[in-house]
Parts: sequence; structure tokens; C-alpha cells
Amino acid sequence: MREILYIQAGPFSNFVGTHFWNTQEAYLSDEDGNIDPQVSFRNESESKTLCPRLLVFDWKGNFGTLNRDNALGIMNESTEDGGSWNGNIQEIRQTPIQHSAYQRHMLESDVNASTKGIIPEDVLQDKVRYWSDYNRVYYTPNTIHQIPEASGRKDPNSNWGAGVDTFRRYDQECDLMEDSVRLALEECDALQGLQTINDSGTFGGFMASFLTSFKDDYGKKTTLNFPVLSEIFVDRFEYNEIQATLTDALYLRALEDLGSLTVPIQPPSKWPTDAWGDKTDPYYSSAILSAHLETSTLPLRLSQGNETLQSFTAKLNWQASSPFGELLGVFPLSSVSDGLLHHFVNFTSSHSSTNMLPSRFSRVEVTRGLSDADLKAINGAYNTRLSSSQHLTSFHRSAYPLQTSFPSFIWPEDQVIPPQTPGSVPAAKGISALSTSDSLASFLKGYASFAEEQLRRKSAAALNLVDIDDLRELVQDLWSIHDTYSLEDNTSGNHSDGGD
Repeated sequence: MREILYIQAGPFSNFVGTHFWNTQEAYLSDEDGNIDPQVSFRNESESKTLCPRLLVFDWKGNFGTLNRDNALGIMNESTEDGGSWNGNIQEIRQTPIQHSAYQRHMLESDVNASTKGIIPEDVLQDKVRYWSDYNRVYYTPNTIHQIPEASGRKDPNSNWGAGVDTFRRYDQECDLMEDSVRLALEECDALQGLQTINDSGTFGGFMASFLTSFKDDYGKKTTLNFPVLSEIFVDRFEYNEIQATLTDALYLRALEDLGSLTVPIQPPSKWPTDAWGDKTDPYYSSAILSAHLETSTLPLRLSQGNETLQSFTAKLNWQASSPFGELLGVFPLSSVSDGLLHHFVNFTSSHSSTNMLPSRFSRVEVTRGLSDADLKAINGAYNTRLSSSQHLTSFHRSAYPLQTSFPSFIWPEDQVIPPQTPGSVPAAKGISALSTSDSLASFLKGYASFAEEQLRRKSAAALNLVDIDDLRELVQDLWSIHDTYSLEDNTSGNHSDGGD
């Protein structure tokens, strides 16, 4: 087997991850067996249930009903007694979280199987409270990690040091690396590596510490990372914005060493308008991001494919010095045209690219549900434009399955493919790609310039996060990473060191 261990950390990333795993569940009933379930699922020995090879981290209050129950048992929620305290004890019980409308719908569907294929718009639209509200898979207790929320934490963008300290305390108190992580690895015969997604602002320092400890304890493994960047505005010089931006920058710098390939994701507010209809609700925005993330990494889970995390990331990191990439694509796809190749949504650089074929790039592209005529049109357009410095690997697979938990009800009917066989689900066409190109230079320049400006100003917000020597080193490292992608020659010698 060639297993992947998945890591999710942070509220929005777990919204994305829930959609991702719901899609994986759809493949389990695929009669053709195109997807190898052993890559991503483990067989829970007692219940004979397939469960994700997954570690989930989030604040304790974000788990919804997973705090209380799951089909495979209690999720590590203990009831504390009075200990050695001899005084009076006042017991306060919180009102239990009720199951979501979708969860109740699923229970009713188990009783009445004829309703299973109905997309329950009325039980999802404006009714999702937690990412567990639309969850369809079963987790083992080892998967769920409820992180105690620090008292007084008002700003959702925790700083770098807080994340590092949170990991240290949680690892000490729960034996995370020696218990949960080791158990997950022992269940693998031939681990390919890790695939991670996390909120950078709240869990950047946490995940950097996790990956560092993993490397120290178990050796360096191939790692594909999707950090979701903070909800910030880099043109504002307010305290929280400065700390959040630098936390992102510190995490990106750490991932250059810790990751085989890192694909930064802009927050939904920065996505172009054609990315999705509603970018303010995490249930909706995480659905479209998950569709692209799941499709772009599909080659790693194919039964008949030879792709591994190592070979997959090597295709993109073709210079061995370009460990950052972009996520782009279009979904759902109504029709294929020549102009389509110039209007993919870019989830990393936060714009719809006007030049889909940069002068230097390597891309792994996956199409879903396209006809032979569609593929011929796309291949013809690429063949007339590719040069020796442009590398493209393509995979073509069936349409993306739309579980009842996916909000496809907001689309026009002509964008949804009806179920093709009894028991199957609707589907949608799409194209998703991971790419490494010189267009990343402008993205990286933004962080390098911002850090350099904070160093020049000797910003109090920045210096409360890192000392001035560390800030100076961060500036130099960010410019060095930028220069790897820039077409300009000798740019690294032109950057200021921020003075004394």
C-alpha cells in the first residue's frame, strides 16, 4: 500500500476537509474501483468501518456534535470530577449541541433509503453552524484533537509565538507525537508522506512546530502543504494586520524547509468574483476550494496510477529549488473554449490569470468529466503554445461527484450532470491544476516587501512578534525565496537590509 497521512488544523481548513472527505466517501461505492481507498482510509478493526487516515486539530468549541458522539465512540471528552477540592462545588451544565438539520436528514435517509439521492437544499442553506454539521464519514477517537482555547483570545489571528506555545503544551499534555502520530504511522505499510491544510493565522506556528517535531522524530517525509492565509489587508499598518501578515510570512519561510511543495491559498475574501457565488459563508466557499484541492491531487489516489507524493511534487518542483506552487482552475465547467485557458481562477495569487501559460512553468492538470471533443480542443490549444521551458502533465477522469452535502443547489441546473446509474450521485465538470511558475514572484514579493517595511519602521507590532535580528533574517530569506521565481537577474543584491 502507499498511504498518505492527512492533517487538518483550524476552522476554515476543517470546513474544506469535511467536503474533501465527503467526496472520498463517494468513491467507496464506485463499482469501477478507480480510486484506491487504502491510500486515504484505514479499516477500523472493531467496527469494520473505513475511517480517514487523518489528524484533525481545532479549537474545542468548533467540533459541534463531534464533541459528544460519533458512531465509533466517544470523542475524548472527559468529565472532570472535583479532584481533591473539599469545598462546595457548583455544577454548571451547558445545553447539549443539537444535531444539525442535515444530520437529522441523514438519519431519516437511513430509515427511508429512497430519499438518499435528494439534495436537501432546505436542510443546508443558511443552516450550517459547524463543519461537522454536514460531515458524512466516521472518525476514530485518535483522529480528533480538541485544542483548549486560550482565555481572552479575542483576535482570530493568533500570533506566531502563541501557536508555537500551544503546540508545545498540547504535545506535553497529550503525548501527541508519541501517541496519536505514532499510532497513525504504525497503521501504514508504506507511508508516502503527509498532505496538510491549515489556517495560517491561527495554526501557523502550531503546524510549523508539528512538522518540525515530525521531522525530528520520524525523519523527513514528502509533504504537500496547503496553508490558508490570514484574512488580512497588507496595506493597513494596524497592529493585528501586521502580526497576522508576519505570521503568514514566518510560516511560509518555515515551509520552504519543512515542505516538499507548498501551495498557499488566499482567504475567500480575496478570491475573484467568478470563483464562487457566496464567499462570506465558509460552508459555501470551502466547497469550491475543496473541489479544486481534491481534483488537483486526485492522481495520488488512483488505483491504476503510478503517481506518488514524491513523484507528484517532483514534477512541480522541477528545479529542486522551487517548493512553492499555485492552485488554479475552473469549476463547475459549462463549456470548453480557447478563451477558457486564460480565465482559470487563481486561488494563490488572488486574481484570474490573464496569462495561463507563463514563460516558465510546470503544471499538473486534472480534468473531470470532459468529452473527447473537449479534450481535443484543450490539447490542441496547449500544443500550439508550449515551449521547452513549459512542462504540462495531464490526467483525465470522470466528473466530480456531488454528495448531498455539497451546495450544488445554488447552480443552474445545466451545470449539474444527473446521476448516470441507480445509486450514483450527480456530478459536475471541471478543471483543476497545481502549477509552479514565475508568476509566483509577485505573490512572494508582497510578503518580502511588507517584512522589509516593518524592519525599516522598527514596527512595535513586528518586534513584539520577533526580535529585530530575526526580522532582518526573515526579510533576507523572503527575498531569497522570491528571487528563485523572478525572471529578473541579480535581484537579491538590490534589496535593503533595513538599516541598523
